[in-house]
Amino acid sequence: MTTAVILVAGPMPSLDGPEDAFSGSTLGDRLRSRVNELGPDLVVAADGGLDLALGLGYSPDHVVGDMDSVSSAALSRARSQGLQLTEVPVAKDASDYELALDLAVERGADHLMVIGGASGRLDHVFATLLTLTHPKFAGLVIEGWLVDNYIAVINGRSARQDDVGLSRSSSRAVVTGDVGDQLSVFALNGPATGVTTSGLRWVLDDALLTGGTSLGVSNELIESTASISATDGTLAVIKAASAKAAGHDQEVGER
Repeated sequence: MTTAVILVAGPMPSLDGPEDAFSGSTLGDRLRSRVNELGPDLVVAADGGLDLALGLGYSPDHVVGDMDSVSSAALSRARSQGLQLTEVPVAKDASDYELALDLAVERGADHLMVIGGASGRLDHVFATLLTLTHPKFAGLVIEGWLVDNYIAVINGRSARQDDVGLSRSSSRAVVTGDVGDQLSVFALNGPATGVTTSGLRWVLDDALLTGGTSLGVSNELIESTASISATDGTLAVIKAASAKAAGHDQEVGER
């Protein structure tokens, strides 16, 4: 499996700020450890994601975007280091983020991990998630960390025979966390069938999830590992930031 990390504009300060803006950042440490655990074959920064990449100590293999959100300091450093930059027009039919995903796939990635992505704009966060569910990415293993929220996309219809027995595939996600962590499952792009879970307080067994239902909202881990799968359709799995990561008690959501 070829793994690509896609770094997008998000929670970290720009490099135009204080030089020590990233030092001592517990969030930065967590994001860095997640990238290191993967040992990616390819690192791609989408526009302002270059600030995040450099701030975490990574020189991306490729930077793509219209360069309207990246800091001047990060862009200058990238050019001085000879990083591969692809500048695109501001007026275009795809976001910098989607272009970064496309580039990673063109380079042979079949495992995409998105890091960052919580810019404070709800439309951007929404687009970050929905873009991952595009049919062109079906068959890929897709995950992400939006700040401390873990996401996974499941495409049941793309299940392959060689997926059987794998801990993580395009049709099955395995989520780790603390007992009590909250996790939600949503059907996107139409209904999802054969939805089956384990390790969660409320079990789904060959269930049907339709768009707009709250059936999969605010479930809870009862073990350190939970499994979610589907036989057809597209699911978005979101594990909310744990109280430990957030540094404060997490409010329990309604069900």
